[in-house]
Order: sequence, then structure tokens, then C-alpha cells
Amino acid sequence: MREGEIRKTYLISLFFFLVIFSLNVLKPVRNSLFLSDLGAAKLPYIYLATAAVTGIFVFIDYKITRFLNPGQFISVTLGFLLLNLLAFWWLFRLPEKWISAAFYIWVTIFNTAIVVHFWAFSNDFFNPREAKRLFGFIITGGTLGGVAGGLAADLSVNTIFNTENVLLIAAIALLLSIAVVQIIEKYVPRKAFVHATPKSNSGKIDQSKILSVSVSYRKHLGLLTVVIALGVIVSTLVDFQFNTIVEKQYPTKFAKTEFFGEFFALLNVFSLLFQIFLTGKILKKFGIGLALILLPLILALGSLGLMFYPTILFALMLKISDKSLNYSLNRASRELLYLPIPSYVRLKAKIFIDVFINRFA
Repeated sequence: MREGEIRKTYLISLFFFLVIFSLNVLKPVRNSLFLSDLGAAKLPYIYLATAAVTGIFVFIDYKITRFLNPGQFISVTLGFLLLNLLAFWWLFRLPEKWISAAFYIWVTIFNTAIVVHFWAFSNDFFNPREAKRLFGFIITGGTLGGVAGGLAADLSVNTIFNTENVLLIAAIALLLSIAVVQIIEKYVPRKAFVHATPKSNSGKIDQSKILSVSVSYRKHLGLLTVVIALGVIVSTLVDFQFNTIVEKQYPTKFAKTEFFGEFFALLNVFSLLFQIFLTGKILKKFGIGLALILLPLILALGSLGLMFYPTILFALMLKISDKSLNYSLNRASRELLYLPIPSYVRLKAKIFIDVFINRFA
């Protein structure tokens, strides 16, 4: 870090820590409740339902971005997710299996949406040179949050909470993240290079100028869309195989929650090690090209291995390879590809690609 970068880097890293912490508290609960109530055979229907619901979410999201600045938008999003989470905590008192299905869909959209909004918000504070140096550190903060969140879910379900009450831990993390956003908005200035939203003579946002800028980046965004979509398709197949094997291996809801808590903690430990020792070196020495190719190569070999050896150990190795690289090297590379795009176009592009295309894929 250089002079003038320390405060913003630590604050945004703390924000990412809290976001990923809350996600990794929720994922073990989501997986455990769904597999216990409905079983892995129902997952393909949930994937389809998630894509459908995501379309509605993206439409609403797009409309709201026209009226709020990035700081207000991320705070409103976090507040809305917090209220949703408390609603689900109350609903789980009812003995209805559809609640587990709705919660699975909600956490999946929450997972994608909150990370997209985090990066859309954070990208405004860094220029490309800073990003190449500092994004690795910020992602490490998120990875530490993932380790802490997985361990929190595991330990709490083993001590004082049942599976459903673990949601309250995630709610506290979301509340703290809203406070951190307010501090960032107050004390961290946006970079001068951030493109101001074009406005007409009347002072209103000029949608025609935004459209013309969007068209100029069409090829760039189109190729990025293809890369992300293909990656998500493979990752979803891996997820289905992994959950099917876990369902057979761990019969009770408690055992599943405990396993998933330990798994997400382990997953983030691998991400952390990769982030610290390899991500920066690969990006610096070989560039974004190799960084984006590495994960597909590993998944191709791992999928062939799982086909011949469908065991919990091999499924675990494949899932960890997929997610640990996705959370570290792949994420840093993809965010660098978004930086050349003007801020007012980037947010809409990220919502469409990282949320709608992601879930559709």
C-alpha cells in the first residue's frame, strides 16, 4: 500500500469481510435445510426457479439504480437483505418445506447480488494501477470472512444454536456492514477518474448518452458474458454432483450443517493460501489471460476424475478447486476487466452479467 491508500483499502477489506462472513454463515444453513427437507434430486428445479426469480430482481435493481447514487444503493440493498433474513428466521418456525426451497433461492440470489454490488461500489475508489496491487488484499479480507463464517456456523450449531437460529449471526454481520459503508462514504473520496453520469441541459440523466457508451463496450462485455456463463454452467454441474454425494454420506440435518460449516471454512482457507501466495504473482508475471484459463483447465481434469471416481473425497477436491480459484484468482481477473468501463455503465452491466446471466447459466 502507498500513501493515501491505507484507510480505503482496510475499510473496503473490512466491508468485504463482513459480506462474505454473512454469506458463509448462511450457505451451510441453506444447504442443510434444503437437503434435509427436499433432497438433492430437487436441486435442478431450484436452479431453474432461481433463474426465473433473478429476472424479476434484475428488473427492480435496474430501476432503482436510476434514482440512487452508489453509496445509497449499497446501503438500501444491505438493509433490504437484512429485513429478508429476519423474515426467513421467523418463517422457519413454521413446519413448511417450501420455506427451505424459498430460502435456497434467496441465498443464491443474495450471494450473487451482494458480491456484484460490493465490487460495483468498491471499483469507484480505485484506478486500474491501484486495483492490480490492492484487489488481492481486499479479496483476502473476504476470504478471511469466509473462513470465519464457516467456523461460526459450525461452532454455533455445535454449542448454543439450532440450524435455523444461525441466521441471526449473519444478520448482525449485515448490520455492521451497513455501518462500515456509511464510514467509507464519509471518509473515503472517490477517484477523480470515475466517469460522471452524463446529464442533459435540464440536469436529468441522459439515457441516450449512456446507451452510446454501452454500445462502444459491447464486444468487451459480450466476451466477458460468454466467459462467465460457461464457467457458471460447469460450476452448477459440479455443485449438483457434490450435493448429491453429501446427501448420501450425511443422513441427518445436524450432520449436514456441521459438514457444510467445516467445508466452507476449509474452502476459504484454500482460497486464502492461493490468494496470498499465487494470485498476485500469476497476474503480475502472466497477466489476465492465463489467470482466466487456469480454472477451466483444472475443472476439466477434475470432472474427468470425478466421472471415474465418484467419491466424497474427489467431489470435495473438485468443489474446493472450483470455488477457491473462483473466489481468488478468477474474481481478481474479472474485476480488472470491468475497470475500463465507466461507472454508470459498469453497475448496470455487472447487474445484468453477474446476476441475470449468472443465474440463467
